[in-house]
Amino acid sequence: MNILLLGGTGAIGSAVLEELKNFDCDIYITSRSVIKNSQRITYINGDAKKIDFLKDVLRSREWGCIIDFMAYKTDEFSLRWNLLFKNQNRYFFLSSARVFADHKIIDETSLRLIDSSIDKNFLRSEEYSISKARQENIIIESESTGWVIIRPYITFGDNRLQLSVLEKEAWLYRALKGRRVVFPRSLLDVETTLTSSKDVAKVICNLVKTEGIKNEIFNVASEESITWQRVIDLYSKIYKENLDEDLPLLYVDDDAFINTIPGKAQFVYDRKYNRRFSCSKLKEYNLIDEFEKSEDCLRYSLERFLNNPRFRAIDWRHEARRDSITSDFAKYGEFNTVKDALKYFLFRIVR
Repeated sequence: MNILLLGGTGAIGSAVLEELKNFDCDIYITSRSVIKNSQRITYINGDAKKIDFLKDVLRSREWGCIIDFMAYKTDEFSLRWNLLFKNQNRYFFLSSARVFADHKIIDETSLRLIDSSIDKNFLRSEEYSISKARQENIIIESESTGWVIIRPYITFGDNRLQLSVLEKEAWLYRALKGRRVVFPRSLLDVETTLTSSKDVAKVICNLVKTEGIKNEIFNVASEESITWQRVIDLYSKIYKENLDEDLPLLYVDDDAFINTIPGKAQFVYDRKYNRRFSCSKLKEYNLIDEFEKSEDCLRYSLERFLNNPRFRAIDWRHEARRDSITSDFAKYGEFNTVKDALKYFLFRIVR
């Protein structure tokens, strides 16, 4: 069987690839970067957002299934949906459990934000939770059969470690450079759910090999919840044990914090909610027995990263805004380009 991973080089995609290596299949992965092929794994260099490239990939062979990790805008997905679906037997769409409104316990039938929010500007937007919900609707309302919608929540691994809405580039990078991590004090007692990307990958691969599951939706998140205070305590402990330094932190109010992030919707309409999940459907379909304990997995992932830290591009505009709050300054040697430096110093001085 030929399996196509669209945009499958991120945290979940990389974990899925490791799981698929145990399958009797040929794996193809689209990537904008040039990556060397290996046994039964082929990287197709190109941008899967470009429709001509996508058409060429879909026509190149018969696909047993497609696992779609791409982040589309709604109009982009509308143009691709029929094209994607008619070229394979089964289509796995990666949505997000961020689509849900505030609930005590979330299962697959829980009300979504798109169906319950009264914030008209939010509902008109292409914010991730809204666009994913719209794309879910396109799939569900179609006459197609063979689709599966997968909704992970916050996932982590060796190269992805989140703190509230902050990716590691927005908190761990700062800490390693000696600058304080900005965190909203209002979230400290809020409960969240963190799930290892390896566990999410196991569920996805179990779905791939269970051919009878079609036209179903699955939330993929642990039933174990944890407060953000506990996450900070754990990160701080591991940071201290490995570097013999305290994790530098500055707690701020919500307005100050929102000014340091690209958009407030994810913070207001997700991270401010207590997020707890039911795994009853996953267990009913025998897709997973138990998720690994999040604290053990977080420790392992953070320790591995600290031994070999690698960061993606830094958002210097918002990094500057964090520094304006903490009264820190980045060093000139941190910038890859003069443009990055100019952007940083402009937003560092002009608040």
